[in-house]
Amino acid sequence: MSGEPKKKILYELKAVDQLFFRSSIPFEADGGSHLLKSHFPPLPGTYGGVFANFIQDEKKAKALRISYNGLLINDEFYFPQPLDMFIPDIKSDQALQVMNFYQPSLSKFPLDLCLKSVSKSKDKDEQDRWIAEKQLTNYLKGCQTVANEESKLLSDYLPREAKIGIEINQDKRKAQEGMLYQIEMVRPSDKLELAVQVEELELAATHVKLGGEGKVAHIKQKEMDKDVRSILDKELNEKVQSKYFKLYFATPAIFKKGWLPKWIDEETKIGEFSYRKRKIKVKLIAAAVGKPVAIGGFDTSNGHPKEMRYAIPSGSVYYFEILSEIENGFEVARSLFHEKCISDYREGLGFDHDYFSRTRLIYCDRGFGYAFIGQLTEQQHKEVLKYV
Repeated sequence: MSGEPKKKILYELKAVDQLFFRSSIPFEADGGSHLLKSHFPPLPGTYGGVFANFIQDEKKAKALRISYNGLLINDEFYFPQPLDMFIPDIKSDQALQVMNFYQPSLSKFPLDLCLKSVSKSKDKDEQDRWIAEKQLTNYLKGCQTVANEESKLLSDYLPREAKIGIEINQDKRKAQEGMLYQIEMVRPSDKLELAVQVEELELAATHVKLGGEGKVAHIKQKEMDKDVRSILDKELNEKVQSKYFKLYFATPAIFKKGWLPKWIDEETKIGEFSYRKRKIKVKLIAAAVGKPVAIGGFDTSNGHPKEMRYAIPSGSVYYFEILSEIENGFEVARSLFHEKCISDYREGLGFDHDYFSRTRLIYCDRGFGYAFIGQLTEQQHKEVLKYV
């Protein structure tokens, strides 16, 4: 039946050798000593090409839908540290804390509230730190502090190795003079695997080419001891009565207005989000957004590079106030946003589509903007009532 939810299958990919995922930096083999670094984990769009290769029908390949994509460390799900969390002291075993709200001191600040840490550690590892599933569950349940013992630095599981190569003249089938280049490969630890959730595509265990340089990874279905549609703890399904919520992005999201989603008005920061018969009106009141991530790629069907886009990084957090006069507003928000891909850009369509005209386009199809809904902390609730 068309009304039944689509089956989602979770796959785990384990590197057989080194891996290389190109960043957005132009690759110019000019004989210089520039080192082109590998991006890790791969951007969500990378998986589209991997799984589309198993689909014979071109139309079905373009309709491929990917949702969750992330990491497994020691066979446990790990997620980028939320950007509204910090370590208050230099000691690495200190608990992670959620930032509190403050009124912005600048009159031109775009939102009602800003987030501020009181960290003395000057932690440079925030973009490198990943937290365990249980840690993220507690964070989304509104805990002010989250134990840090289970968090990991990705660099500890990802040795990097330089590789020198030379461009080949395809016509003469020999090395091109002066075209020496250097790239940085990654060699994931045996304890580190990639995890990807794909809709309606069942594959037997096999090997696939992953990333650049023709490198290989082993892929197989991951056996789950719980509903594959729910990655986090069932505790998150408890009823919540609140007119405020936060959205945590586990993967980068591409928005038409830069850091602001297409459906949010630039002046008022108010917008409506709907899917089928559910709709909610919200106001963006605060955000923790990191440095933009440049996303490009190569269009193999047309034989040229894709247009460069900028995305908010994984770990970004947006805080909303529910304006709709509806019962169970938080639950409506959960049904619309939780474990959904909230991103304006669509593969093959760009931004040029009516956001609400076709329900299948309301959510991103290739894993960008995979989001979880969470509660505010008790302290944040007090501050938002005082300031907003």
